[in-house]
Amino acid sequence: MGISETINQLNQAVAVSIYTKIQLVHPDWDEAQISLEEERIKLEQNITVENPDDETY
Repeated sequence: MGISETINQLNQAVAVSIYTKIQLVHPDWDEAQISLEEERIKLEQNITVENPDDETY
C-alpha cells in the first residue's frame, strides 16, 4: 500500500490529523514548514478549530 492510499484510509476513518498527513507526505519538512502548510490547508478548506485551552467560552 502506498502512502497516498494509507493517508486516504486514515482520512476516511477520521483517524489522522492534517499535521500528521503533511508529515507523511513530506518527511523531510521541519515543524515550521509543516505548521505553515497546515494553516494554509485550514484556510483553504475553511476549517476553524476552537482552542480547547481558551476558558472564555
